[in-house]
Amino acid sequence: MRWVDRGTLPPDLSRYELNNTQDWVDYYERRTGNQPLPHWGKFREELAGRFESKCGYCERRCDLTADGDTRAPTIDHFKPRHLYPKLTYAWTNWVFSCYQCNVENKKDKWPPGGYVDPCAADVWERPDNFFDYDEKTGEIVPKLGLSEIEHDKACRTINDLGLNSINVLCDRFDAIETVRNTLMYPPSQERSHLIKQSRDPSVEFSGIVGMFLSKNPASDSALDERRVQMV
Repeated sequence: MRWVDRGTLPPDLSRYELNNTQDWVDYYERRTGNQPLPHWGKFREELAGRFESKCGYCERRCDLTADGDTRAPTIDHFKPRHLYPKLTYAWTNWVFSCYQCNVENKKDKWPPGGYVDPCAADVWERPDNFFDYDEKTGEIVPKLGLSEIEHDKACRTINDLGLNSINVLCDRFDAIETVRNTLMYPPSQERSHLIKQSRDPSVEFSGIVGMFLSKNPASDSALDERRVQMV
């Protein structure tokens, strides 16, 4: 998971928020009327652009043409509608997410303390302050030094959203191996460009790649040592 700047809300969203939010409040809080029609799908393409078409949770690229597949694109209400109906059309409550993370894993869960927010405004609440990468297993793990409350929040996010699901784990591990191998042999003057390219927000798993690179600085000495080990 990486931090995403969602940016300013689309111009038309304010109108939908004004005209439709109360219907959801009535439905969930007052238990009146039928479930309102969802209109947030109209903004899925806009939200996808802000997230570089990558899931805000697992960092896999969503297949914008898929329907019901694990990588199909969805809009997740970070704080679920049934608990926070006033946020149904709140731009700050929307996360572009794959079908697997949103529909299959997160669903409508919202434990005490919530989850790590990929778009947190507070710099101290952003994903890179909660998660680390285990090079041996390829898993996302809670960062060392967290408070008990922060550690529990990180664990809940990892477990409930399936961030270490086998298919996500394999894709993530392959991405790291690609970066590792790419940085092994090029001349030193090319490495900084390759590192910058690997961390570009448009690249799959750029957040986890950043964690990997922070643990493995691509210095000449480090890479030379690895070359020797591979011979």
